[in-house]
Amino acid sequence: MKGSSNTRNRERVSLYFHFASNGLLKFWPFLHTFESLRKFKKACCGKKLKPNAIQIINEFDKNFTVLHEQFKLTVINKIHIIVTHVPEYIKETKHSLGQSSDQLIEATHPYVNKTF
Repeated sequence: MKGSSNTRNRERVSLYFHFASNGLLKFWPFLHTFESLRKFKKACCGKKLKPNAIQIINEFDKNFTVLHEQFKLTVINKIHIIVTHVPEYIKETKHSLGQSSDQLIEATHPYVNKTF
């Protein structure tokens, strides 16, 4: 896997110079945020929880905060869930999200929609 990491680093450097030469460096924080979201998915959404999952969530939170502050992006519910409730779930259960099911929540939608 070392080769794929080195390749990704070379691609990232190349992309950085592309951004810089085209006056797009102000959008560089988006790349950081998407990369940390990819890491979150790998660490927390598979069958096995990665040991550094909380650290990866904190990295995503930091990167998204930059987007929120610099570009005035709205903190949508899914971002809030990732940075607040997923760490709580991980600390409590020691499981990845890939080991849980959202069937109960999905099954309540018709009831909630009908009631409210």
